[in-house]
Amino acid sequence: MKKWIVFSLLLAVTALFSPAASAQQFENSIKGKIYAGTACTTAGACVTLRLPLGTASTTLTVAATSDAFTGTLTFEASADNITFVGIAGAPPVTGVAVATATAAGFWRFNTAGFRYFRVRCSTYTDGTLDVFILGSTAPAFVGAQTGP
Repeated sequence: MKKWIVFSLLLAVTALFSPAASAQQFENSIKGKIYAGTACTTAGACVTLRLPLGTASTTLTVAATSDAFTGTLTFEASADNITFVGIAGAPPVTGVAVATATAAGFWRFNTAGFRYFRVRCSTYTDGTLDVFILGSTAPAFVGAQTGP
């Protein structure tokens, strides 16, 4: 019994002081950094959120953390975390849906029926981006919005 208690305590302390990963997953959101590319097997090339059941929409916020980011971000979704397909999202102001981006911004996606959403750096030259992905049960409206 003492061995089990010592082992449990050791495991808890190890988890507490282990180095932080490049992304922090919460129940319905994740934040991470993109600083490399082009395959998700490369650290810093992707930020992936496992969408909670019932997620209808996903918002993505990308902010530059260095002076210049040179690369292309590709937006993708999957039902099984193996086969990803391109997915288009739109900034609420313009409503013009895109499946890739080359700069920081904010997009909204219809992710009903998917279990995973990711941002992948499909081409990379330089720079770092902060990425925040949020899944929601609110229905998605991908298109221009006007009014209050």
